[in-house]
Amino acid sequence: MKPNMAKNTNSTKFFLAFLMLFLLLANSEFATAKLCQRRSETWSGPCGSTDNCDRQCRKWEHAVHGACHGFISRACYCYFNC
Repeated sequence: MKPNMAKNTNSTKFFLAFLMLFLLLANSEFATAKLCQRRSETWSGPCGSTDNCDRQCRKWEHAVHGACHGFISRACYCYFNC
């Protein structure tokens, strides 16, 4: 192997190791974030579509996520960072 190719290989290995470390740290940061659930303030009526609830929570209430919950009376709940 030529010396120049060895440098490229070592640089590539270092970059990949750095990238994996960064992704691992970023993933652990998101895994430890807590979400607080709150009934949507902008949704009216029963919640029939989690996709629509999620979209409305994110766009209108600036939540991280939204979902329909409940057995008898389904309501839209938004999730925020605590």
